[in-house]
Amino acid sequence: MKASHYLAVAVRVFALFSLLYAFKQSSILIEVFSTGGINGMDISTVFVASTVVCPLVIAVVLWVYPCTVANILLKPEIDHPIEPMRAKELLTVFILGIGSLSLYNAVIDSVYWATWWQMSLNSQYSAAPLILDVNTKSSMAATALELIVAAIIVFKARTLASKILRLAT
Repeated sequence: MKASHYLAVAVRVFALFSLLYAFKQSSILIEVFSTGGINGMDISTVFVASTVVCPLVIAVVLWVYPCTVANILLKPEIDHPIEPMRAKELLTVFILGIGSLSLYNAVIDSVYWATWWQMSLNSQYSAAPLILDVNTKSSMAATALELIVAAIIVFKARTLASKILRLAT
């Protein structure tokens, strides 16, 4: 098996995580459909539906095309058979796994904060309005930073592996 095949397996695992997240978000969608809001607060049905549909579409695409995604992420020059795998290729695959997991968590947090922000826009006139205080805004900023760093880790995994191995020599 090549490095891209192992990464394709990781892509399918990521697809399963995305599918599970879509199922988790579907409970909120059911609540919005049945009551028109979340805990008595109005929220856009389209917005909540997008928090279910987007991870579901991502899961389906990643499940159907894992090798294509793996080939996009891995360069052809490091996609060799694994038997005599060099440290750089192995480390690149591990970094891609860590980056993918971090990106997954950052996307989940982003959806949470986007939902919070959407609800705060519509809660001004409710009995218990949601206020974007300093703590909430700093958490949103930290999530944005986490999303950026995770994306950099995924897209620059080969460079990071080279720099890490340079420290070892």
